[in-house]
Amino acid sequence: SEQAINLSNWTISDTKKSVRLPERNIAPGSYLVLTPNTTKSFSNTNSHLKLSSWPSLNNDGDSLFLINSRGKTIHYLGYSDEWYRNSIKKHGGWSLEMIDLNYPCTGKSNWTASTSFVGGTPGTTNSVATDNPHRTPPRIQSIFAVNSYKIHISFDQALEYKVGSQAKISLTPKLEIDTIYLPNPFLPVLTIELKDSLRRKTIYDISVSNLADCNGNLPMKGSLHTLVGLEQIADSGDLIINEILFNPAPLGVRFLELYNRSQKALNLKNWGLAVFEEETMVDYQVLSMENRMIYPMQYLALTESPEKLIAQYPASIEAPVISIKKLPLRDRTEGSVVLIGPGGRVIDRLNYHKNMHHRLLIIDEGVSLERANPDISGTDVNNWYSGSESTGYATPGLVNSQISVIPLNASLEILPEIFSPMSSVFPSYAQISYTTKPGNSGSMRIYNQRGQLVKTLIRNALLPSSGVFQWDGSDEDGNRVPFGYYIVLLQTTGGLNGKNSWKKTLVVAPK
Repeated sequence: SEQAINLSNWTISDTKKSVRLPERNIAPGSYLVLTPNTTKSFSNTNSHLKLSSWPSLNNDGDSLFLINSRGKTIHYLGYSDEWYRNSIKKHGGWSLEMIDLNYPCTGKSNWTASTSFVGGTPGTTNSVATDNPHRTPPRIQSIFAVNSYKIHISFDQALEYKVGSQAKISLTPKLEIDTIYLPNPFLPVLTIELKDSLRRKTIYDISVSNLADCNGNLPMKGSLHTLVGLEQIADSGDLIINEILFNPAPLGVRFLELYNRSQKALNLKNWGLAVFEEETMVDYQVLSMENRMIYPMQYLALTESPEKLIAQYPASIEAPVISIKKLPLRDRTEGSVVLIGPGGRVIDRLNYHKNMHHRLLIIDEGVSLERANPDISGTDVNNWYSGSESTGYATPGLVNSQISVIPLNASLEILPEIFSPMSSVFPSYAQISYTTKPGNSGSMRIYNQRGQLVKTLIRNALLPSSGVFQWDGSDEDGNRVPFGYYIVLLQTTGGLNGKNSWKKTLVVAPK
């Protein structure tokens, strides 16, 4: 500031211990170094204050509060050793330094490891000091209905302290709001108390506007929208494994994506992932120890390093991505992973293998497998496709590039009807789905315009009542077919159902 500050009866504290400061003036633009009283004096400091009592300053992270003599918190800092952004310096001997003093409430993006050759700059200008303006508006990270009358919204950064009186919030279907406030002005969690009760099995759209972060940045779109509802019990298949990257590119990171295909609000607290080996679950990993909701038609990416994931797939910067300590994906070529809900119930399962990738794909590092149809089993290898080139080969936390909701109420359906294996304009696969009565056997073949057999997808096999196959434009020898019209023929026979056949036309487009 531009005035001298007297620290008499000020306190500095962490979550466990508070230390009262003695009388000491700090002139405008000057520094004061606080240390335990056992510390030797710094030869390069202008001022050094030794304290007989000292907060712990935990190595992995802590919360610090600087409170004036009237009990008002002047500055809050919740740091983590991840702020170092350096795997060597985080282990000791280096200080964390603020980059731009004009944005003291910004948090992680305004802190980094000291670059001073002695490991820190106590009492002098920070070695990393530079302009680092923060203009990113707040984003919603998660939302949770504590009960029928209270909602918590968590944001990705500290909010303006007057947000409770300034924010405008509405719910659809309409509910009347009683109060809006920040329970802790230093934690980015906004509380909404309602006059009307949230109804069971109802999902609400919630709009938040006129909400600024601690630096005054407002959302660029004017308002933020998300869903909220009271949590419900999950059944198998309500939440599915929708995308997986088990073989990351060099310097990349693995991920697994979930999708809520139900109409329920699901709480992932105490859910887990595990490896499935010889019908036994091993390597169990908890998804979240805290309340973490996923609402209908929402996606959520799980990874060991969100920063690396977003760096590799920048389109996911706006997507919901959370950190998990360890993804239970043992092998870069094949494996089986299960999603486990409350009480140990298996919600979904995926068996993956590198051979599920497109046969024309030369390198599969950094290429995900995407589930094309959320209504078809995750164990069906024909329902998984390589991420497309146009999306960077993966879409963590976003709609899959190869998504295709196929209407299975028809005997034979093809989507898309036009595709090209080598084009970035057309889809690279055709999905061929069928439905038939139980107990049928059948064959599915593809012919060219001259009636010549090109590809046999199934031959005299006992058919499930429904299924889906893919054709990537290759013939029996694995060579690409010429572009043009092709005919898909499905023939079935069995029991009282008699013999039936269906034909559909599709087009292999040129590059």
